[in-house]
Amino acid sequence: MSYQLVVDSHCDLTKQEAQELGYVYVSMPYILSGQEIFPYEDNFFNPSGFYESMRRGVEVKTAAPS
Repeated sequence: MSYQLVVDSHCDLTKQEAQELGYVYVSMPYILSGQEIFPYEDNFFNPSGFYESMRRGVEVKTAAPS
């Protein structure tokens, strides 16, 4: 039997670290002001900007189940 481990962008690994370990990496989106953003595609994610948007009251949603 063979298998592959799949991790998403909410884990504590960077995309590069996950790939070096042989994991399949899936970038999970978030929605900021109605715009869907895949934070780790093209190595883009600005945590301080994300949290600043939340402080300003911008609607933020994630792909995480609630």
